[in-house]
Amino acid sequence: FFTDPLLQHLVEQALANNTDLNTARINVEKSEISLKTKRMAYLPSLYFSPQGTLSKFGSGSWSKSYSLPLQLSLDVDVFGSITNKKRAAKAVLLQSQVTEDATRSNLISTLAQQYFRLQLLDRELDILIETDSLWAASLETQKALYENGQAYSTAVNQQESSWLDVKTQIADIRRSIRSTENDI
Repeated sequence: FFTDPLLQHLVEQALANNTDLNTARINVEKSEISLKTKRMAYLPSLYFSPQGTLSKFGSGSWSKSYSLPLQLSLDVDVFGSITNKKRAAKAVLLQSQVTEDATRSNLISTLAQQYFRLQLLDRELDILIETDSLWAASLETQKALYENGQAYSTAVNQQESSWLDVKTQIADIRRSIRSTENDI
């Protein structure tokens, strides 16, 4: 969806390393396994539990006995309990998949918002730096005019105040850039 290669790389990293998304993936896998086991409940069950014993009475010889029970059971779903369990497992799977998709979408959109905000802040910083140099030159001009008696001190003070305001905005933008980079 995004054509910027840097943003694409950031999205790939975020998708690979985000713990919330990894948790959602694990939940989907668990739900898939649970659904498979619920589907297998329709199959017959086979139980095999071999046993053996050794016994000796008095000075007689050892007697060996073996038991090889084999049981086959089939659960008939007369009241729909197996079907209901299967449907519930499928609903949990679908919910897990939707949660994973929502987590992925939220992660990508948040990352893209922060990335584009960072680009905006970078451009704003460039403009402010250019404005800073223009205001500094204008302040020097106002000071020269004041020294020659062609401007009032209030005009110089106002020009200096505006220039310092630009300096403050530059510091604020740089702080916002660092914060946004940390968010990304």
